[in-house]
Amino acid sequence: REDSAVRAVRAALAVTREAARGIEIRSGVHTGQITTGSDPSLPDIVGKTSGVAIQLRRCVGYNETAISQETHSIVAGYFDCTSLGTRSLPDASRPVAVFRVDKASGARTRLDAATQLTPLVGRQAELTQLAGWWDEVTQGASHAVLVQGEPAIGKSPLVHAFKLRL
Repeated sequence: REDSAVRAVRAALAVTREAARGIEIRSGVHTGQITTGSDPSLPDIVGKTSGVAIQLRRCVGYNETAISQETHSIVAGYFDCTSLGTRSLPDASRPVAVFRVDKASGARTRLDAATQLTPLVGRQAELTQLAGWWDEVTQGASHAVLVQGEPAIGKSPLVHAFKLRL
């Protein structure tokens, strides 16, 4: 799933937050390739990605969550994190940049989480058309709008800009 890394970090925070009194939990989340087989009891046959996640948890205190740079680059904006520097981990082929997850930022979508959006350029006609239809809807008309196109042409920023305009 596109949001698997975000879900994993949310789950790690929830587990550490909800730990029963006296139970100390540390969690680590790492994003990487998993090699699987037909045996469901062995979800990561090679174990490298899981091994890094296991080692990451040793970089934080109890009731805290650590993530790798690979995970941080995906979830940045969804969570407030503190860099803990670069560490050499036994299961990693190279030193790993480690971050402690301090808390969820409140962002619910990737547009909310984006620290910097690509500027919307050349879409004034589309914004004007959407605004016109919106005006008609507020007067009682019915409209359905489908925004479609090739990946990365600015569909989400268009909708975001329109939402801000409203």
